[in-house]
Amino acid sequence: MDPLEDVFLAMRVENALYARLEATVPWGLKTRRVDGTARFGLMLRGACWLTLDDDSAGQAPAALAAGDCFLIPHGLPYTLRDAAKSPTVNCVDAVKDNLGGVVRVGGAGDGPQTVIVSGWFNFDPDGARPLLDLLPPLIHIRGDHERAQLLQSTL
Repeated sequence: MDPLEDVFLAMRVENALYARLEATVPWGLKTRRVDGTARFGLMLRGACWLTLDDDSAGQAPAALAAGDCFLIPHGLPYTLRDAAKSPTVNCVDAVKDNLGGVVRVGGAGDGPQTVIVSGWFNFDPDGARPLLDLLPPLIHIRGDHERAQLLQSTL
């Protein structure tokens, strides 16, 4: 058994959902807090800003670029957007009919497109607590980091 499999068994992962986000400027997607859930994403194309919408996180906005991966292990609310002032849509409204499919948000024009494979998995919070207590609010791995290739393959 590999170490990652051990971690998921200890966390008692119950289910996982994902979608491919295709966003054209201007765009923004806002999520809500969901305890017992970890969120993840892999930037396939383009760039955007990720902001944790929880003051207790004390985290500055993170600039994401193609190849980057992110993990939000504590279910904190967050916003993805192309620019600081871009309008946002509620993630639940945008995704509800497209799980496992393609979600399109933003402008209808031919502007730059950002593509992200994003999702979440639910787990038993008690089984995951020992691991979660060790993790920061946001894990951001840049695509140019040598370890990113392994994570990209996993996602």
